[in-house]
Amino acid sequence: FRNFSLIVVMDDENYRMITSKARDEADKRKVIRMSNYFETHKNAASIPDPYYGGASDFELALDLIEDGCRGLLGSLSKL
Repeated sequence: FRNFSLIVVMDDENYRMITSKARDEADKRKVIRMSNYFETHKNAASIPDPYYGGASDFELALDLIEDGCRGLLGSLSKL
């Protein structure tokens, strides 16, 4: 936590795992969900792990990550 301003997670399991390691509330506030920054896929709650899926699962994960990155970049550029 000391080395990062933000820690971006892909799903609720990641969020729980990372925040459980936080030393305090300030550390917890550094952990953000990529889904909070979706612009096109606003109904998606997380980025599903495509590891055991097929090509379409990887495509969906990539689409969601790109969407979240666009939204996150837009948010950070306003700071």
